[in-house]
Amino acid sequence: MMKTKIWIVLTLMVNLIISCQTVSKKAAKEKSDFQSITGGQWEAKAMIKSYDTGEASVVTLDVIAQKPQHMRMEVTTSLGIALASIAMKENDIEYILPKQKKFFHGSVSEKSMYSALKIKVDPRILSAAFFETSYPKWECQADNGLISNCKTPEGVELKWQREEGINKRISIISKSFEVQVQIKKFAEKSDFAEELWNIKVPEDFKQYKLQ
Repeated sequence: MMKTKIWIVLTLMVNLIISCQTVSKKAAKEKSDFQSITGGQWEAKAMIKSYDTGEASVVTLDVIAQKPQHMRMEVTTSLGIALASIAMKENDIEYILPKQKKFFHGSVSEKSMYSALKIKVDPRILSAAFFETSYPKWECQADNGLISNCKTPEGVELKWQREEGINKRISIISKSFEVQVQIKKFAEKSDFAEELWNIKVPEDFKQYKLQ
């Protein structure tokens, strides 16, 4: 009788452990599937390297994005010093560089963020990288049902590396630059204030129109 009771208890414990593991794996899969959400907030570290100049820097990124093409990105040093505040709204982009007291605005292109990041990368590529999605004409492959790598018509390669299904690292590489993004935190977000996509420009900042 005692052996029977012990066996029942052990069986219940095993079932409980399996149940917890199943829930954990399901949650991990849902967190990694950014394609199914409409918006979110990411905290990340990024190594940005220009092959043209040989310069490299490590920055912190605080990104808020909403599909299809809305993105706000705060770029700071590891010590928390503000380097750039960038806002993309559809095909328009604007940003300020606090240290230089400069404000840039214009149309989205591969050159539009050069003054901020010192590389020629289309901000729409960054948005797609965080959402784990792609644009038409991109050549992409999937691993276990999740997008794993893409190549744009311009030759920019994106790779997503995951740990237990959760996206941990994003690589964006072209002939002229390399960006390695390490995701630290993610939270799904659905409410966005309209002013989030507009940069408040101090009166003493010089303004530049992006070409």
